[in-house]
Amino acid sequence: MTTPAPSTQGGTTSVPKPAPAPPAQQIYWTPPPAQQRQYAPLPDYNYDTNRYERQSYIPPIDPLALRAPQPVTPEPIFLAPPEKIMIGDIHFNQPNWVTDDDRERTNNTAGLIRSEVATFYKSVGVEASRADRVAAAQIGGTVAGAAAGAAAGAVPGALIGGTIGGLAGAAAGVWCRCRFRCCPR
Repeated sequence: MTTPAPSTQGGTTSVPKPAPAPPAQQIYWTPPPAQQRQYAPLPDYNYDTNRYERQSYIPPIDPLALRAPQPVTPEPIFLAPPEKIMIGDIHFNQPNWVTDDDRERTNNTAGLIRSEVATFYKSVGVEASRADRVAAAQIGGTVAGAAAGAAAGAVPGALIGGTIGGLAGAAAGVWCRCRFRCCPR
């Protein structure tokens, strides 16, 4: 008598990685908050594959349900994926010139800002998961807009400043040469 083969091969499935542990020491770019926030894993994020799983639908904000701010429990700081910098809903790999302490400090500070913005939205009547998404999008959009604005302003500023500096340097050189005859002809 033979036994039927198992339907799946045993021992080949991997156990998904748990979310990273909260940092032992919470470091920030700014003074730490008076009330330390709790840490929580990112909702709908698979830390094993470093990808978001299917995100659940969250209804839009109902403006008629908004109210004056009321005391609520603070939203947690979400744990960034390993080796990633997470600012709002923008995630990117840690560049090799960013130290681990700077990455941790950036993630903690950005996470604290997202947490405070989401807590405010929650206090005025926005549902907690919608408040988290709106806060993350707001922070990410602010950073992307600041980077685009800086890039758009830096190029014309460099061209104008370089032109003015070059003309001023040329005028000073001609004036010096004519006035003091210090340079050989």
